[in-house]
Amino acid sequence: MVVGDFVGAAFSFYIIYEAARMGIPKRVLLRMCGNVLVETLVGEIPILGDIFDAVWKANVRNFRLIELHHRPTQPERSLRKIFWTIALLFTAMVAVALATMAAIIWLLVQLFRG
Repeated sequence: MVVGDFVGAAFSFYIIYEAARMGIPKRVLLRMCGNVLVETLVGEIPILGDIFDAVWKANVRNFRLIELHHRPTQPERSLRKIFWTIALLFTAMVAVALATMAAIIWLLVQLFRG
């Protein structure tokens, strides 16, 4: 469950990487990252997360954003800066997800300690 969602998020960030390289505006790239973040975090919730993943489809949303904002005349961006930016975003997303899961586990332990 957890590993699968993060592997999926890694592939989703490759799409964002390519969008950035194509010259998609930064505000759109942030929106794309938000789509992946929401899908990954909600996807961690048992059962509800699977239902949400089936409906939300972050990559479909992100491809639509690329189609809306891609301008073939836009020059491509430097790959190194894009790679490190996306790597940083992915690391932050993993940290937030782990902190969220730790908080949920702590809360469940507190509730059942009794």
